[in-house]
Amino acid sequence: MVISQASNFGVDIVSLTPVVAGSVIMILGIFNGLGRPACGSLSDEIGRKNVIFVAFAVQLVALVLILPNASSYWMYALGVSLMGFSYGGFLGTMPSITSDFYGLKNVGLNYASVYTGWGAA
Repeated sequence: MVISQASNFGVDIVSLTPVVAGSVIMILGIFNGLGRPACGSLSDEIGRKNVIFVAFAVQLVALVLILPNASSYWMYALGVSLMGFSYGGFLGTMPSITSDFYGLKNVGLNYASVYTGWGAA
């Protein structure tokens, strides 16, 4: 949801120009890409559930504390970056959680079903 509305939020709430607000989408994409391998690797070290908990906590901080109070480009970019990183973290951790839960035998088919359900929701 945040990805599709990030630019509009920047224009409407933070009073950024459409071009400047749109530039934050690039930052969101970069942090989304960084969150995938970072959280995937971290899940091997501290556990899958712990990484998901941390990702939810990061999203909570971004959505409740940072983004509603963003009054500058940098606060807005920080909140959107945290959202992108944690969203990427979910995508980097879910294949491992799926294989832990259902086993490795049909992990491709099982994860495809999980990902399809995520997209439909």
